[in-house]
Amino acid sequence: MTARDNYCPANAKRSEVFSITVMPNMPKPPVINNSGVLTCTLSGSYIYQWFLNRLAIPGETASTYTPVQPGVYQVLAVATNGEGNYSDGYSYNPVGFASNELINQVSIMPNPSKDGIFTIAGELLKDSNFEITISDIPGKKIFNKTYHESKGNFSSTINLSGTPNGIYILKIVKDNQVLKAVKVEIVN
Repeated sequence: MTARDNYCPANAKRSEVFSITVMPNMPKPPVINNSGVLTCTLSGSYIYQWFLNRLAIPGETASTYTPVQPGVYQVLAVATNGEGNYSDGYSYNPVGFASNELINQVSIMPNPSKDGIFTIAGELLKDSNFEITISDIPGKKIFNKTYHESKGNFSSTINLSGTPNGIYILKIVKDNQVLKAVKVEIVN
């Protein structure tokens, strides 16, 4: 095979021998949105990699992914026999991510937490009622609390001590719309 680099000022030409592995024709992995969590619904044993706008998302190698920003998401699934394929792109732009009129500058500390105790802080842009939920990766809620807060700085301590180590998704929700979603991690 001859490859030509048409961007080289000298229009260089170089020949090299290399191998190309062609993946067998595996169907595209199906992806569904399960309450804000993108889930690849393949059954069996696969290695996954999630992508945002065609760029790999570092460390996102589970069968599920919770988007934290609008964009086009894809997953690559590769079976143990080497067969693999990319899903179709899933356009994710929920109301609330693009135009959040409730809360600004959210921080969660410490993250990761060694004891399961987190402090969430932010600035409320107006008086409001909202929920904070925390779910495990498959989507099971492990924490849910409704807040009635006034405009200004907001801070709350969330105690998840006794919760197993792992990655969880914290969501700030108003009127069933996710305003913010943040990964939190417990490590002992």
